[in-house]
Amino acid sequence: MDGRLLLLEHDDAPYPTLPYEKVPPADGWVATTRATVTDSTGVVVTVDDMRRVRHHTYRSETGEETTGYDVVVAASPDGDDDIPAESGQEWMPTWRDTATLDLPDEPDNDVLNDIRLFVD
Repeated sequence: MDGRLLLLEHDDAPYPTLPYEKVPPADGWVATTRATVTDSTGVVVTVDDMRRVRHHTYRSETGEETTGYDVVVAASPDGDDDIPAESGQEWMPTWRDTATLDLPDEPDNDVLNDIRLFVD
């Protein structure tokens, strides 16, 4: 969408983050994405594309395993992309220009690498 990226920022955080949420196994990624972005930013979106899926296997001390996935999607606003004044809690939503977004050089940082999927 027009070179802008919807991010969440916090005064005490060293860099912004994409809106995110854990998705229970029975829930769908698309529905959770729409709800998460709307809840955290006030902007209603349509999911357009999947940018990345990262697979993790977690093992407990007892040896039990569970699988988790990190999914990054591209989305566009449904109509109005204005961020309501009352949106955000501790993290404030903001539209950032991807051409001027200055991210720290931390190649092993998953949060920053997720943002770079939309910048590079």
